[in-house]
Amino acid sequence: MKSRQTVYRKRWRVNPVRLLMNIFLLLSLILFFHYFTRSITVQNREQESETFINIIIEKGDTLWSIARALHPNRDPRPVVAMIRDLNGLQENPTVFPGQILKIPAPARAIGKRGETATAFFRIVP
Repeated sequence: MKSRQTVYRKRWRVNPVRLLMNIFLLLSLILFFHYFTRSITVQNREQESETFINIIIEKGDTLWSIARALHPNRDPRPVVAMIRDLNGLQENPTVFPGQILKIPAPARAIGKRGETATAFFRIVP
């Protein structure tokens, strides 16, 4: 017959595989929550810092040229998509002279009413 000490030791013996699985699970949860909360914070900061300006379209302007002129360091495709979304140009992306568009503005392009953001665009209220 086994003594009580032997039974007690077997019951509380550490299983190395289970210990490693528990450590892995704990670290995975910590990393997941850290990444998830960090990405939400970064997205909120980007949305808060994004400002918009209105421009008047002039002859020869296209959405592509506007995106390239105002955001030369960014890929123009997402900027064009954002301009189309902001202005409801999903069906017909054609712009006409005199048309006023709302566009995402980099910090250096934001000015007072009537100031010029670039050589081609006049900022309007």
